Amino acid sequence: MESLKKAMADAKKPRPIQDLLKEQVAKLREQASGGGGGDGNRRGGSGGSGGPDDESFKETLDEVVQVILATVAFILVVIVLFSLFLLHFLVYLFDKLALGIIDC
Repeated sequence: MESLKKAMADAKKPRPIQDLLKEQVAKLREQASGGGGGDGNRRGGSGGSGGPDDESFKETLDEVVQVILATVAFILVVIVLFSLFLLHFLVYLFDKLALGIIDC
């Protein structure tokens, strides 16, 4: 019962996000080094080539490429939608001009 009270008291204390992130990074490093049990290779495969720096660099590079591709795709979608809107608006406008409803 005492440990529950202590846990509740600790949970109520405001903790900076930076401290929480540091704890999570430390736990992940401990698991990766084999301190948390298992083989530390969470992705499967052999894991014999390269090193932890190479793998993290590759993962970071993959994420950067994904972000860039997603941004480019989003921009292209916006351009296509805007051009379709503009095309339909111009067709509507020229249709009204051709019928003589709008005078220039």
